[in-house]
Amino acid sequence: MAQPLTGSDQERARGEDALKHLYSREEQGQPGTAESLAGSEGYSAAEGGRVLGVLQSAGLATLRDGVFRLTDEGRRYALQVLRAHRLYETYLAQETGYHETRWHQRAHDKEHHLTTAEVAELAQRLGHPRFDPHGDPIPTADGHLPKREGTPLADWPVGKLARIVHIEDEPEAVFAQLAAIGLCPGLTVRVVSSTSHRVIIEVEGRQHVLAPVVAANVTVVEAPADAGERGQPLSQLPAGARGRVVALSPRCRGAERRRLLDLGLVPGTIVETELRGPLGDPTAYRVRETVVALRREQADLVLVEPEAGP
Repeated sequence: MAQPLTGSDQERARGEDALKHLYSREEQGQPGTAESLAGSEGYSAAEGGRVLGVLQSAGLATLRDGVFRLTDEGRRYALQVLRAHRLYETYLAQETGYHETRWHQRAHDKEHHLTTAEVAELAQRLGHPRFDPHGDPIPTADGHLPKREGTPLADWPVGKLARIVHIEDEPEAVFAQLAAIGLCPGLTVRVVSSTSHRVIIEVEGRQHVLAPVVAANVTVVEAPADAGERGQPLSQLPAGARGRVVALSPRCRGAERRRLLDLGLVPGTIVETELRGPLGDPTAYRVRETVVALRREQADLVLVEPEAGP
């Protein structure tokens, strides 16, 4: 039986981060070394070797020809840490108002402090989700990892509808760019054009330009034939026009989603654009005989189909 990691909170966290690193390297078919860990975590190769040595002493990793590999016990431990991280990110997405660019770091800080019982309770509270908000599979309590499939958006055929199933959340600068234009799992996307220099995509009625290296961080699968028939953002509805809500965008999660649903913006509801602010924002909408004010970024999350007047 492998020995559990001991020591200070910082030491245990470093060891668990090293377990995740080795697991990731093995999944990618790459060697896990002191140098690779040091580059990933931002400390010296000597420190990387020391941390990996601790894993080896605990029976969580083996060393051969300079390459560290997880033992069966080490792999189970790594999956436990991944499970805690991805469940907590799901909690942040579904039940809090934290911006998506903050989920990863907050979950990284929390994963080292959640007990097995707390992780089990969190999974039950969330309905035992199979994937986190980025589309990463969540390991089950017994260590099973659902399979993730798909094709990088940079390689997707022009004109063919696709559904986003995964957004890579590292490196942070790339993820921040994807988050800024609202890309997330569940969205339907169409590649308008693709070259070695840029990929132009259309999402919810808007076009965006991505560098191929950025588009490669988005994984997609073929979308259903009717996936494109999801209406237009409410923000595009002209003054005095009416629309029928067909859906809330997959980008709408957590507290924002609950607020819009509480305002009555559910599928089938008729919404009328009443009055735009002096600068075009916010806009007043009539929803079920009540006038509500929404900022443009909120109205962007409500998808409607134009309706004929009364």
